[in-house]
Amino acid sequence: MKLMPFGQTAHPESAVGSSRASAYLNAVLLWLLGWPLVFGGWSQCAGSEYFYVDYSRTVSPVNLRLYDLSIISPDAEVDLTGGHKLGHQFFSYLSIGEVAADAPYREKAISRKIPFFGKNEFWQSDLVDLSHPDWTQFVIELAGVSVQKHFDGFFLDTVDSVELLVQKYPGRAEAFRSGQASLIKKLKAAYPDKKIILNRGFPVIDQLVGIVDGMLIESVFQTYDGTKKAYVAVAPAATEELLRKIKKVKDAGFAIYIIDYVDPGNPALATETAKKIEGLGYHALITTIALDGRVLAPFAAKSRHLLALFGNQSSQLASLIKYPTDSFVTKYVQMVVEWLGYEVDYLNVVTDSPPAPLDSKYAGIILDRYLEIPPVKERALADWLLAQKDQGVKLIFLGDIHFNEEETQSRILKALGMQGSGTLLSRPQNLQIRSLAQGMMNYETKVRLRPQNLRDLQAPVGAQIYVSLSLTNENHPCTFEPVFTTAWGGMVLDPFITFQRPDFLELWLCDPFQYFSAALGVTEGPVPDTTTRDGLRILYSHIDGDGFADKSLVETGKRSAEIIRDQIIKAYPIPITFSIIEAEIRGRLVNQKPGDQQTLKEIARSIFALPNVQAGSHSYTHPFFWDESDRTAAAYEGQNLVLADAFRQDKVDLSREIVGSVKYINDELLPPGKKVSVFLWSGNCRPPPEAIRLTRELGIENMNGGETLISARYPSISSVSPRAISWGGELQVYAANQNENEFNDNWHGPYYGGYIHTIETFKRTETPRRLKPMNIYYHLFCGDYPDATKVLREVYEFALSRPVHSLTAVQYAEMVRDSRATTIIKQSNNHWLLMNQGQLRTFRMAASGVSPDLFACKGVTGFNYGTNVIYIHTDGSPKVELVLSSRPKRHPYLISSSAEISFQKLAPDQIAFTVADLRPITVELGGLPAEAKLNVAVNQESRSVRSDAQGRLTLTLPADAKVIIPEVLSASK
Repeated sequence: MKLMPFGQTAHPESAVGSSRASAYLNAVLLWLLGWPLVFGGWSQCAGSEYFYVDYSRTVSPVNLRLYDLSIISPDAEVDLTGGHKLGHQFFSYLSIGEVAADAPYREKAISRKIPFFGKNEFWQSDLVDLSHPDWTQFVIELAGVSVQKHFDGFFLDTVDSVELLVQKYPGRAEAFRSGQASLIKKLKAAYPDKKIILNRGFPVIDQLVGIVDGMLIESVFQTYDGTKKAYVAVAPAATEELLRKIKKVKDAGFAIYIIDYVDPGNPALATETAKKIEGLGYHALITTIALDGRVLAPFAAKSRHLLALFGNQSSQLASLIKYPTDSFVTKYVQMVVEWLGYEVDYLNVVTDSPPAPLDSKYAGIILDRYLEIPPVKERALADWLLAQKDQGVKLIFLGDIHFNEEETQSRILKALGMQGSGTLLSRPQNLQIRSLAQGMMNYETKVRLRPQNLRDLQAPVGAQIYVSLSLTNENHPCTFEPVFTTAWGGMVLDPFITFQRPDFLELWLCDPFQYFSAALGVTEGPVPDTTTRDGLRILYSHIDGDGFADKSLVETGKRSAEIIRDQIIKAYPIPITFSIIEAEIRGRLVNQKPGDQQTLKEIARSIFALPNVQAGSHSYTHPFFWDESDRTAAAYEGQNLVLADAFRQDKVDLSREIVGSVKYINDELLPPGKKVSVFLWSGNCRPPPEAIRLTRELGIENMNGGETLISARYPSISSVSPRAISWGGELQVYAANQNENEFNDNWHGPYYGGYIHTIETFKRTETPRRLKPMNIYYHLFCGDYPDATKVLREVYEFALSRPVHSLTAVQYAEMVRDSRATTIIKQSNNHWLLMNQGQLRTFRMAASGVSPDLFACKGVTGFNYGTNVIYIHTDGSPKVELVLSSRPKRHPYLISSSAEISFQKLAPDQIAFTVADLRPITVELGGLPAEAKLNVAVNQESRSVRSDAQGRLTLTLPADAKVIIPEVLSASK
């Protein structure tokens, strides 16, 4: 569908690889959200419907899963199976009035001698003789391709092209109009079980009652003027005439969809326009003319991604920023915005160009503190940034304004409403603080006045200013306002962003949680949470295979792997992910003794056979750096462990390290029924995208990397890493906590002291905010020394003394991945739709006096309170409806469960669920009658229990339990 300004016809294929894109139609991507659909007797389920249009060759599978009805190109590379299982409908785009110059079937149409009757001058496409029977047959054949691909119906575009034919050949008006109506009727007769939606088509709609199921119309109240390049109101007379036509179509029984275009910077007008349309009884979508998926009203999917611009061209390897993980955003910002509900993607401005237009999933753009824009790219990047700002995307500048070319810098500052020259001051003197927002600044250390990187620069009028300085420069008074937020985002400029200690630890000068919340315009609502499951903090554990063959000092004659097996894995009944280095197990490392292979193989098999062990690979030769051009490669003497002469290799082979090691473990070490499910990165844990891609193609998760070390020694949230890093189209999942290497100064000693500080990390990432799950992550050489093994046991004992929900490393990685795929749609202040793949099942909100109303919710099992937040549990449904209330009616709900729980029934009168774990389970329920006697059947054995004064009930259950509470409402006091 090529939607047009009011009064012009649309064009078909130009959305796919178009060379004649108009100035305002760079992409065709539409989200149409409306009321229940009723198309000619085709009734959708009750509740809000989600309608989606995307003509890309590669349509996001996430979107196909989210939307009830999608219109897509028949040439799109998609699998409709998953959407069909959810009851979704897919409509294939089909042009019936024109053939585009770049249509894939154009040459075939010409060879069939289909008559062309002139041009659509706006699109430079050919008008087709709608009265010609060969064209009708040709369209039916095109539709057959979509039928074979299991589309549910057709979206017919260029229907209004018949009027262009009539204008050119008025004497044939009746033939053209009747020919078009006949074409549509014959299409329906050829595929009677397929639905049809028209893009306009007022002149022929009366002839298509019972044939066509709906009509879409754009630009009724608000539109975009391509000449003025501005959003404008439709002339009242034109609106009145259009509404008259629309009402006639509605009265004939057709569903009506109206799309209006509004400036994204005017959300009030968008909401007002949607209400007008809905007030007339029509389905409304308010969007921008870019048609890039941005929904302004009535119900908008929350834009949850941020794009970080990073990179430089430094000739100094240590300063080169070509990996996202070296950016300031990754190191210090991403974790903060993740907690606020955002996901971060990265674009290297040195090597890549920004997308135009930017996908509507992006709420903001962050310019990295270390960013250096190539001079030849400054002007184009400035144009692009300002265009995104005009579309309502927030801009956040970190460290500097980053544009050095004088004209470009001046243009940027003017467009942002900045005041002052922006000049970098060479001789600042008399530096004084005019104002300092105490609630924002002095967060981890006090602001220090330093005469570096100061500018003559003031925030826009109306901005919220957090730091203001007065100074003189060459006897001229100046004002510098380096930290502020404003309508378009904000700036945190040096030297007022962080303070670096002598040991290089960065301490935040401003409160980053508060700052980025204000700059991004964060509003209250649910956000995905990867720290919590079923109301409790997550605990998971994974082990890198280093040190497997070491001779242990803990117990004479045993290898370190045996010590970890006997004293840790067998002792603590939680899932533990265990990995090995293939070359070590196979005895291929230099200095390994003959006969080692069989001994080590039997130990590995005994560990992998344990019921709580999940299998992972730690590579073939343990690469210390995965990319020879990585700037950290210089820190290592060699790229991998040294192999014996018979197995030497010149360089690291990614396929051998990943695919080969996984195959070896699957074939040689695992018992029947187990497979490797995760690859644990080795060394610097900085794999290039092609390495991560290999794990994805194997169907396994990947993990490691990140530097979460917050403790008394590193007392800053800058020592808390993000969940994952996305680059090159791949996702590397970071370990939630660091391993004992870092806590033990890379095993320089003392061996007993370091890793105990991970307990402090657990505490500091719990309060004042739960930033991370508990992750016990270590190497097998913890079994080398008695003190190291003792500390490891203390860490496990501490973790298991807390109320936790234990998961596998893979489950955590899947949650992190699913967080990025989560879509959140606000229907009202207390009504939300939450959509993902069901791996991420916890959503967090600020505690504000409301809680889920389980009578109105769908897919919500309960909630629990944390520090100033409420954790909301879902049942893993792909679409969850969350309805909040300040006074919800009493309904049983889950407060917490220490194990995976599945409800067969959660109703006011009865509760039934199953739980399973490796250890005894604790389940807490709420919403029960207060102080009531309840009969509970656990694995068919009945017991009598009593709820407390708040209607809560705590059950201690065996490791595998089926629980039924049959008579909740009739329970006696």
